[in-house]
Amino acid sequence: CHFIAANREKNDQQALDTFLQKDAILPFKKRVHTISLPPNMAQISSTTVRNNIKSNKPIDDLVPKSIAKAIHDLHLYSNNATLS
Repeated sequence: CHFIAANREKNDQQALDTFLQKDAILPFKKRVHTISLPPNMAQISSTTVRNNIKSNKPIDDLVPKSIAKAIHDLHLYSNNATLS
């Protein structure tokens, strides 16, 4: 199993690299691959997307159109989700 980790919000690439040096993480470090997101993308949170949907707020500026369509079509993050 491999993981991809990205910088988020105030945590830049250096913060991510420092995290990967922690004793508890070192055994897994070879399986963690990092990417550096541009600042505008690093600020986007899936929690914000979910909260906007639950509050009937737009998500167009938070996700690509294809993702917004899939979320809408599958009624994701609502009480009547239809995953198949």
